[in-house]
Amino acid sequence: MGVKVAWSQPALDELDDALAYIAFDHPEAARGLWSRAKAATRNLSQHPNLGRMVPEYQDPAIRELIVGPFRIIYHLEDPGLATILAVVRSER
Repeated sequence: MGVKVAWSQPALDELDDALAYIAFDHPEAARGLWSRAKAATRNLSQHPNLGRMVPEYQDPAIRELIVGPFRIIYHLEDPGLATILAVVRSER
């Protein structure tokens, strides 16, 4: 049985802003990153510990997936929920 994956509004806004910025010069790259981000977070439903622990927090419940230039940070709220907290451009 999988976990539910939920996106916080700030994480969605961060992803939208980053993809819009990339799409301005490279629309194909933005579409590809969007597809990869969706696939990576969809995998969390079956593999919630897929990402590594975020080094800054050293909390096993706060993890991240690296997708291209993005760090997708999520929190394992309880056994049935993974919440995407933030999308951070890795060069920042």
